[in-house]
This record gives sequence, structure tokens and C-alpha cells, in this order.
Amino acid sequence: MLDSNADSSMSVRLTETVIASSSWGFFSGDGTAFSAIDKQTEDEIVHDFQLGRLIHERHLLTSSLGQGGMGRVFLAHDQLLNRQVAMKVVAVRSTRDHAMLQEALAREARLGALLNDPGIAAVYDFGVHAGKSFTIFEYVAGETLRQLLTGCRQLPLTDVQQIIASLARSLDIAHARGVIHRDLKPENICITRQGQPKILDFGIARDLRQGFHQEGFCGTPQYAAPEQAACSATDSRTDQYALALIAWEMLTGRRVFQADSANEVLRRDTCLGTQQFVDVRSLFCTLLACWRGLGDEREDGSHGSVGSS
Repeated sequence: MLDSNADSSMSVRLTETVIASSSWGFFSGDGTAFSAIDKQTEDEIVHDFQLGRLIHERHLLTSSLGQGGMGRVFLAHDQLLNRQVAMKVVAVRSTRDHAMLQEALAREARLGALLNDPGIAAVYDFGVHAGKSFTIFEYVAGETLRQLLTGCRQLPLTDVQQIIASLARSLDIAHARGVIHRDLKPENICITRQGQPKILDFGIARDLRQGFHQEGFCGTPQYAAPEQAACSATDSRTDQYALALIAWEMLTGRRVFQADSANEVLRRDTCLGTQQFVDVRSLFCTLLACWRGLGDEREDGSHGSVGSS
């Protein structure tokens, strides 16, 4: 792991920024996106989740960590287990969307319960208070990978090696349990004050045990694999693809692609051709092998794990 106490070659000080697993791009099980909340709903969240309030006779709200288009994230103290947690409160405007949102949050919590790994931010619980849905997450203090890249743009090779190797091992855990993240990006990766990379936000993760039912684009265009942009079935290679793009960005200080929509991703794939995107995966697997001194190159399009040796 990165040594946060050493004279850091990253030239970035890990601050007290608190990272909660908090994506605002929620989707229902069929890929339908929920609309952003209006001013009235936002005011209701502020009123119903006032600082100092005890939620469900357990979680005491202590501070606000941030807000987004669908709600807010709070720091809370779990009175029962005597620990700090992050509470993500989200809301929607229609009754139909509310039911779908609850289902999506329950699904996220169930998938999170499958993943017990130090490299993955834990999901503890979910519930409803005053008609607003909330999820309880592990409290993670540190900086996102995006913040680190903004501060120093390029990272040293040794740091990239450690971060990618750790993320790959955690993804192996998730994939072995049939969970595909589908939204891996620097914003969803936190480096803790102890130097531990953690994967955040399984809000649009896919459970391979439940088949494929998506009816729309889910993910972030700049890090989406071709099959993801085409709204086709995804698997572990989708996360491998995103991890390869993240490795490139850490080493070069720039994104491989600057696509702002799924349509742009599809046009990108059409223009460059499929083989070049297969090569991205192959190159990444080769880099991992070289970094670990294995000396072997993996096959193009391999279904194998990204973190195992």
C-alpha cells in the first residue's frame, strides 16, 4: 500500500476530505434513470434530516458531507455500534419513482453485503425516514483518486502499480461473487489516509446471478466499455476495461477518451474499430504481468481475473 507517512513522491497531502459512496446517477433495475429532485424536495430533506436528529433511534446526524442532484450525504454516529458512518439520503418526486428507488437501494445493499473486502467500502444498511430513502455506508476519510489526479496529474509508476494491484484484487473478490461494478472511475476510488485504495459506489452494479434486463445506458461514458455503451450484457471484462483506462490516466495525466454521452462512446468504437479496444484489455493484463514479474502475457479478451497471479 501507499505509505502516507513517508516523504510522498505523489506530492499530495491526504486531507480530511470525507468520501462517502454516493453516486447521484441512480438507476432502477431496468436501467431507467431517476430524475433529479426539485427545490421543495431538497428543502424537505434538510428539514427531515436536521443535524442533531436521531434517525431510527440509532444514527445521530453530526454534519453534512455533501449534496448532489438527488439528495445529501451526512456524517452520522451509530449509537448502537459506537462508530461513525456515512448516510446517503436520496429522494424522488413521484410515488412510482419512490418505489423503484427503494428497490434500487435495497438491491445495492444486498450486493454490498456480498462484498467483505478491505478494498471495498462497506454497505451497512438501508431504510426510509419521513418518506425519504437512505443508505448507511462505511465512513471513509481520505481523497478520491480524482482529487489526487487533479493535484498532481501524473502519478509515479510505483504508486500506480500499488493502486492498480489493490483495485484488481478487490475487483476479483467482487467478480468471484458475481458482482460487476459497471461504474469504475477515479471519482469512485478513494485513497484512505492509511494509503488503502477503496472502491466506492456499487449503485449500478450488476448481479450476474440475476441475468441481464437492462434497457438503457448505465455508467460513465469516459470509462464505459463498448458493450456497456451498446447497452449489451456486461461481465468482468467491463470492469477490467475501465481499470485499464484508469491506469492510463494515472500514468499520463489525461483520459484516453473524452466522450460525454453513450452515443459518443459508440461513435468512438465505430471509428477506431473493435480490435483496438480488445488491445486495451490485452495491454493492461500485460502491464499487470510485467509489474509482478510474471513475464507472461494474457490472451486478448481473457475472462480471467485481473488481480490473481
